[in-house]
Amino acid sequence: MRRATGISTLIAALSAAAAILAAFLLWQSFSDASVPGCGAGSGCDAVLSSRWSRIGPIPVSAAALPVFLLMAFLATGTASYLPRRRDLSWRALPALAIIAAGAAVWFLSLQAFIIHHFCTYCTITHALALSASLLIFRQWFKLTAHEPRSTSLPPIIAAILLLLAMISTQLLFEPKLYTVTQGADPTPQSSPQTIPNPSTPRLSLNDGRISIDPSAWPIFGTRRAQFLIVMMFDYTCDHCRREYPLLQQARQRYGTQIAIIAIPVPLEPACNPAVPRAFPEHINACTYIRYALAVWKADPASFEQFHNRLMEGDRPPPLEQAREYAEELVTPSSFAAALADPSVEKHIQDSVQLYRDAGAGPIPKLILPKAMISGEIHPLQHMFEVLESHLDIKPIR
Repeated sequence: MRRATGISTLIAALSAAAAILAAFLLWQSFSDASVPGCGAGSGCDAVLSSRWSRIGPIPVSAAALPVFLLMAFLATGTASYLPRRRDLSWRALPALAIIAAGAAVWFLSLQAFIIHHFCTYCTITHALALSASLLIFRQWFKLTAHEPRSTSLPPIIAAILLLLAMISTQLLFEPKLYTVTQGADPTPQSSPQTIPNPSTPRLSLNDGRISIDPSAWPIFGTRRAQFLIVMMFDYTCDHCRREYPLLQQARQRYGTQIAIIAIPVPLEPACNPAVPRAFPEHINACTYIRYALAVWKADPASFEQFHNRLMEGDRPPPLEQAREYAEELVTPSSFAAALADPSVEKHIQDSVQLYRDAGAGPIPKLILPKAMISGEIHPLQHMFEVLESHLDIKPIR
């Protein structure tokens, strides 16, 4: 095959750039470091914390990185003075291009039609890989038109099968999307610190890293439960909305062994300085939480009913409907008086501080006596496994 130095250099540059971004995303996934522009609630966060960010247990970036590196390396080989190296490079590059281009189309489609959010870093990475792949196809077709015997079908067939296997794995197997931060002390879970009583009114969680007054927050279940679990959530958080029904089923499974302290954390910078910037999907997050806290202040027994209404469906109801329902539960005058009470804003400030104490980052968060789980727990069996592995509990039936 003939040398094509200009096109080879461009393919190598595009592939190398895609590899650099893939390496960056891979480092982020293992280090749990924050990515600029990918704060809690961002489109980037929605993509990177979705089930589609992994192929089984493997981050997508870990699978993509060697493909992009090989593309860059082989692209330089197509400009070699050695005919054998050029030939081998052009035999292997189309197969890699099929994987890279197919994966790019797949993941861009997922962002557009399934996740409904875009990760800037991921999109640029796939765009670079797709551009390099299209250049490879263009040059390969030109070369094979003159040298048809240079076409090698086995690598191409293997690439197509590998691409289909990757897509099938994502469709059939749901990976774990959460991370567990566990305290250093693995001793019994039911130490006196974990159960509030008159002599120790504050609740110590995550091996002493978080301390709260359980009576100062709404609770689902009885405060006399063996284990009190903190749930940090936001009504506009898709992950929180998907996880909450699983927590309800866990409460049915374990009965009075557990109760859940609800700490609403608004993912809106208007009332949460820990959120770097505003995102459209979290507009009015502060107001929904003010309404919920006002209902709790006016009538604690009505909070769970109001909370469940806000958590129904894919998105919370319009603010007007949320307010109307709040006024139905606690009367308009009681709701207005509670909403104007300064303690509502104080609770939001306290929840933001607890969110900071928990390391900020993704929500939902479940904070247990000896561990903290950040991110969405799904499916249901994962929820049961997490609770039973970190708490000394068994199903009541």
